Formats: sequence, structure tokens, C-alpha cells
Amino acid sequence: MSALIRDSLEILRPHLHGPIFSDESVEKLFAAAAHFGDVSRLGFECRLDPKNDRVDFFQAILQKEGEDRIFSEYLSRANGPAFDNEAWHRLKSYCADWTDPSSLIHDHIDELWLEYDLDDTLDSALPSLFIGISPSSFSAEKSPAIIETIVRRLHGAPLSEYVFKNLKSCFRSLPNGARLLHVGIMLSRTMDALRVNIQRIHADNILPFLERIEWTGNSDECAELISVGKICCDDIRIDLDVGPVIYPQIGLEYFISDGPNVRDRWKHLLQRLIELGHCDEKKGQMLLDWPGHIGPPNVQEKWPSALLLESLTKKWNQFGVFARTLNHVKVNLNQDRRPEAKAYLGFLHSWVSPTPTQHDFRPST
Repeated sequence: MSALIRDSLEILRPHLHGPIFSDESVEKLFAAAAHFGDVSRLGFECRLDPKNDRVDFFQAILQKEGEDRIFSEYLSRANGPAFDNEAWHRLKSYCADWTDPSSLIHDHIDELWLEYDLDDTLDSALPSLFIGISPSSFSAEKSPAIIETIVRRLHGAPLSEYVFKNLKSCFRSLPNGARLLHVGIMLSRTMDALRVNIQRIHADNILPFLERIEWTGNSDECAELISVGKICCDDIRIDLDVGPVIYPQIGLEYFISDGPNVRDRWKHLLQRLIELGHCDEKKGQMLLDWPGHIGPPNVQEKWPSALLLESLTKKWNQFGVFARTLNHVKVNLNQDRRPEAKAYLGFLHSWVSPTPTQHDFRPST
């Protein structure tokens, strides 16, 4: 395991407790972290049903922060049985090209998210990948072909003509201002569908968009959950499974921006999900209490040595903290099953400076 990831998680460990984090899930998280490189931009996918304590683990790699190069260098050194298969070799090759300014990947992709299903056997687990399309290169005409090229590289096989046709339909049918943000590729599965994430779509445009692409899900259930988000959320994103058809499963992601009333707005949303039976009340309370900062004076564990060394290159008034964030809440509508709610909790390192008029921490520029 990366020393940075190991030490970062040890700092976080006191915050990983019930009702969301069981002892078993925490141990699985630490085991999964052995696969992750030296980028302390981590997160947790948590189920909000009271009877489901599964927590999955993900890592984000951002090109603008130089993390593409850090991760590629980590993969070039990675060895052992877990990395000795064709899927990992393809990912290593992809990441090496991602750092090359002359490559197609470098210009069109700005993020990579790796998500581990912790129900898998970790020694042989393959991550699900979510590829972020750069806003500057987004094009309804050109992006589908770029995605097809990337999928072919990462999965070792092309998209079927039917999947590609429906992917293009999604691009063509986007309302003005909306864009396809992420494409999900499940390395451990046959490539019969892509997960696509669409942002900047106004709530009132979601159902007409779904109708245009011939989505096969339940419009009434979807409309109810859209109305929940319209009350207090700044953004509702949608996740679709694009295959030979647009499958009925859909995810609605609720985002709330930082601000003076952010806790009250999250509380309002979570209370509504509790009333609908999608969220456990105790888990909802833990989500409200999760956000915060952890600095060196607040921990007994050793601060990661890599971050201490990096601090020597910073300005005199900059220092490092770990931020715990409530990124978003998602509700999945599943055919013939009850809706499933999840929360996505972030844990990342950032450099901050205290301001003269405030006692909180803000990212430095």
C-alpha cells in the first residue's frame, strides 16, 4: 500500500464508524487501498438502507492537478498477482498515454475515477472506471467516437453498433447547456452497456430528454424524485445505462453547493428521503455530521511524511488539512425493486490559509 494512502486512512479511521461504516467494511476499505496510488483524493459510496452496510471505495485522479502523471508512475511500478492481467496492462498503457500531450486521450479526458466493489475478492478485483470528458473538448458530434476509441483501449473490444447508436442518440438529444460528463466502464464485465452521467440538465428537461432517447423506465417514479430535488438542490444529474436499449435503471444525483444554509438544505433533502423510506434516519444524521477538516494539531496519528515534505515548498501561511465532504446523494430507480439511496462521501487533502476575518479554512489560491 502507498504510505500516503495508508497514513491518510489512519488519520480518518476514527471517523469510520456506525451506523454507516461497519467494522467489516472498514477492514475491506483498508485492504482495497493497497491498489491505490499516491493521490489522496478518496471517497466512499455508502448505502443508506438500514439493512445494507456495504461501502465501496473510490479514488479520483485529476489531470489539472498533475495526478495523471503520479498515478501513471505508480502503475508502472505496481506488480504482483492482482496487477498481472490484461485489464491492468491496458489501464497502464492508457494512463501512460494520458500523460502525453500529443495523445488524443490527453486532450479530451481530464479525470479518471476508479471504484472498487468491496463485495469482490480484492486480490483479483478489477475497478470500475469512470472517464471524465474535458469541457473544452466536449462535442456532440466528435465525442462519441472518442469514447468508442477509449472503450476499445480499456476493454479490449469495440462497442457494439447498437450501443454506439444509442450513445450517439444521447449526445444528439441533450438539451442546450447539458453535457455528458462521465462514462463508466466496468472492466470485470462484458461490454454490453456503458454508464453515462449527464450534468447541467435542468430538472424540467429531464423527462423530455428521457422520452427522446426512448428510455424504458418508470416515468412516474422518476418524476417524484425529480420533484424532491427541485426543492433544495442546485443540480440534479442523471446516470443512465446505455446498451442495445436505454435500460430502465436510472440514477438521480442530488448536489447542493457550499453556502451559509448548506447544512439545512442537506437536512431538508435527507428528511424527505427518510419520509419516502429511502434513507435510514441515523445514517442521515451521520451524513450531516460528516463534513469537516482534520489538521495536524487534531490527530494523534503521524501526519503523512510525503505531505510534510511538500509543505516545505509552500508559502509561509499555507498548511495542509484533510477535508471530509458530503459530495452528493443518489437514488437509483431499479426495475421491479425498491429505490436504493446512496451517499458519496469525500476525503481529500488540500492546502489552505487562514483568513483574517474567519476561523474556518478555505483553499488557498
